[in-house]
Amino acid sequence: PEIGGVEGGDRNEQAALAHLHRHDLLRRQAQFARNALRLARGDGDDAAPPEIAARAEALLTDARLTILGGVDHFVPSTAPTALREAIDRRLDALA
Repeated sequence: PEIGGVEGGDRNEQAALAHLHRHDLLRRQAQFARNALRLARGDGDDAAPPEIAARAEALLTDARLTILGGVDHFVPSTAPTALREAIDRRLDALA
């Protein structure tokens, strides 16, 4: 039988391994979330001044600000490709 994605061994061993697996997965997800925090701002954003983005970056530990050229306030809808590329670069750096 399988417990929590772990096969083999007795039930106690399976349960212990499943617990460790879940704990490790949660730890890796938390590490990824901390390291993956990115702020994206369009350089043509007139809704939020650049000082707001800079302050957010300073306040959020491990956050990094990416400025996208020729983009307004609505980054995901006006520059989905640029945003996806910025995300992909960050994920590649974490791999």
